[in-house]
Amino acid sequence: MQLISVLTLCFLPLLSIAQIKVAAKDATAAEINAANLKCNGNADQKEINDALKQGKIVELSSGTFNCNGEIKGGNNILRGQGKNATKIITTAKNGIHFEGRLLARFNATGELNAGSNAINVRGNPNIGSGDIILIASDDLYCGLRGYYMNGEGAVVKSAIGGTINLQQPLKLDYKKNARIVTYQFHDNVGMENFTLETRNGEVALMIKYATNAFYKNIDLIDPTEKCWQGFSVNNVYGFEYSNLYASGILHGRSTTTPHGYGFYISGAEDGIIKNCKGYNNKHSFEISGYLEVPVSRNIRLENCETDNDWRAGFSTHGAASDIDWINCTAKNANGGFLIRSDNNRIINPVVECRDYNSAFFIGEYTQQNGTWDKFDGIGGDNLYIENPTVDGAGVTNCYFEFRDPIRNMEVVGGSFTGAKNGLLIFYGMECSNFTLKNCYFNIKGLKHLFEMQPGKGETTYNTTLQVSFENVQLCGGGAPQDLLTSPVATDLQFSGIDWNCD
Repeated sequence: MQLISVLTLCFLPLLSIAQIKVAAKDATAAEINAANLKCNGNADQKEINDALKQGKIVELSSGTFNCNGEIKGGNNILRGQGKNATKIITTAKNGIHFEGRLLARFNATGELNAGSNAINVRGNPNIGSGDIILIASDDLYCGLRGYYMNGEGAVVKSAIGGTINLQQPLKLDYKKNARIVTYQFHDNVGMENFTLETRNGEVALMIKYATNAFYKNIDLIDPTEKCWQGFSVNNVYGFEYSNLYASGILHGRSTTTPHGYGFYISGAEDGIIKNCKGYNNKHSFEISGYLEVPVSRNIRLENCETDNDWRAGFSTHGAASDIDWINCTAKNANGGFLIRSDNNRIINPVVECRDYNSAFFIGEYTQQNGTWDKFDGIGGDNLYIENPTVDGAGVTNCYFEFRDPIRNMEVVGGSFTGAKNGLLIFYGMECSNFTLKNCYFNIKGLKHLFEMQPGKGETTYNTTLQVSFENVQLCGGGAPQDLLTSPVATDLQFSGIDWNCD
């Protein structure tokens, strides 16, 4: 008993330290003298991980930390001295990961319906008021890909036996194998003020199972172009990305179809992404849900920029909703925005094209069981674009390409120049309630305003084309009847069109 007491007393001061300082081998003399832990320039993740186990905040000195293994924390903040002062070089598959943990799954006693405030489950989950749970099922949120599952986070009001009462009603329906998942979430978790160079890794930085998470003032560079995810969050509620840079996230640049994402937001709610830049990635910004994570929703991007991306700089998959894109720019773009989720608002976008993909690419073909022959996504549902500036550079195929059905879409204001082929191309075979207002299009040399044709493998269509023009300048073109190609009956409304505005 005495030995146990002595050991406990010895460790109490160490465990109570709120902030741990770690010095690099080439730190300043003052930093080395003040450090709790000192690195020797080899496998420096060992000292960093020791510090993460002992303190909420781990402060890295200036200098370079060389790591050949994962930096892994939980309820921590990792802080350097600035992008130009602190550098971490890692060759680990996973660079820096801070994670809570999954606790348990409980099956619901039946189907769950949107609007319900109560869930009955088999078993007696150990949860209480204020806890966050995930509701999931094997239904698809949208589209056909089996790994984009339904899911949403919910806050528990009370739990009595097998009945869980929620603070807010469910947003979605859950019909097949409905279940809840419980977690140990960490709060106020983040990384800031350093540069990370990842070599031959897969996921550079990840925060998972957390609330109020953040990445701030970090440069991420992959000179090997092997990384798959750059700045990643997964199952996170409340987050901030600010003043970040991600480059070379291409996950196998030697292939014809790289798959890297500079900023990867998967199953995250209530977040802001501001003043961030991606360069030479596949998609610099990707928002989605994946497997057993909630639908990403209520996310705002401000003043973000992509440059020289392999595909569209800004992308969503089906398991996302309610995304605002404010003052975002895609330069040297092979497509500016690839939208496969509903309820997007894109305000003041700038797209400067360098390749054939459309400035706004809505939906895509996809596959289930290996055959790429179906549509995926609901990107054309409730899509609003305001004051875009698009330069097709004479190489982009068209300004808008639709591979999802269009239902309630509006484009207001803006200028479009330099497309090579057409203004609007519809493969989704449905376009209802699409309005263009107060827009300027230089359509000189275009073959048509619209082209509507079935997509690959589709056998049934809602063959509707409803487009309304209001005070739109279509400059440099011919007469409307010469600019329409459609295999279906159309309902076109023209009002205030200016065809000769040079």
